[in-house]
Amino acid sequence: VILEIAFSSVDFICVSDEGVRLRLFADMGGKRGALVRCNEGSLMSYYVDESLGTRSSDQLSHFILMIGEEVIDVISGDEPEVLVSNSLR
Repeated sequence: VILEIAFSSVDFICVSDEGVRLRLFADMGGKRGALVRCNEGSLMSYYVDESLGTRSSDQLSHFILMIGEEVIDVISGDEPEVLVSNSLR
């Protein structure tokens, strides 16, 4: 199964190794390959604070993609388009 996740715009993106996201993986239990929305949290608070009021958590969503050994954090004002297929295009 191939999962394609596309954002029309991205405000912030961060890629990290699972070894530095141990709390996230502990909280998620055995789940892997997940797309999670997290509207509250320290990363969103940090991003809003750094914007000096030009961004608001009401305008944005924080998505966490857990793919293999990498964790990708995306902050976006748009919903992602998620496509599932059984083969590469």
